[in-house]
Amino acid sequence: MHGGHGPVGVANEPERFDAQAPGFDRRAGLPAHAARAVARAVLEIAAPGPDDLLVELGAGTGEIGRHLIESICYVGIDRSEAMLELFREKLASDDDARVRLSRTDANRRWPVGDNSAKVVFASRVGHLLDAEHLLAELQRVCRPEGYFLVGRVIRDPDGLKSRLRRQRILLLRRQGVAPRDAEEATERALGGLVACGAVRIQPRRVTTWTARASVREILDAWGVVGAMGGKQLGAATRARVLTEVESWAACELGDLDEVAAWEERYVLEGVRMPGDRRSTCRVG
Repeated sequence: MHGGHGPVGVANEPERFDAQAPGFDRRAGLPAHAARAVARAVLEIAAPGPDDLLVELGAGTGEIGRHLIESICYVGIDRSEAMLELFREKLASDDDARVRLSRTDANRRWPVGDNSAKVVFASRVGHLLDAEHLLAELQRVCRPEGYFLVGRVIRDPDGLKSRLRRQRILLLRRQGVAPRDAEEATERALGGLVACGAVRIQPRRVTTWTARASVREILDAWGVVGAMGGKQLGAATRARVLTEVESWAACELGDLDEVAAWEERYVLEGVRMPGDRRSTCRVG
């Protein structure tokens, strides 16, 4: 995956994100100031010591992880080796024993020991995680009173990208494709943990920024990836949906090359794990 927003555990995901890796930060990465602010917020909430372990799911190109590794032990998990190679290029030293990047499907067993992690962090990957497996692995690897923190980007619902996304979702459903709902998947996992005794953390707005793009730029960016709505789709289906979105935008929005601005914000939420976990719980 990517740091975060990347390929965690869906069939054929590694190839999808390997192909995206070279331009991923430019196309879908967070602003540099936002990535730094997210890392600071994660460390402030969980307050790990220098010898504590933080596990990042969907570490990707390391846009957030590169700022986390400065003060903790760190394991970054991602299914895409190409993404992790870009992360490695950002590391100051290859021989830092406190940092490990692992090509691993997060929907399989994570490469960390039982009760070893003070923090598990996942940024923009909720729609790619199996909630039942996520819950089981969090219960296995998190220390008592450890943290599971989830980050996501929330866009102005009336902004250009949100309007285009809603139209894309409508068209995908007409094609028989049910897009994954990242917010719903995250809530299932957090709710399952609370049912097991974890304590919800008050959602925290970390930072806000202004994004800018034209319809054509957004559609061009969507056109280079092999998935929509978190689902891998055939080229013909993707092309048909993009063509229909473009036609809709030309009618409803006008000039496809006019640059629009909208607000985006990054929100952290999560739970503090219970101090005593003698039983396992299931989602649902």
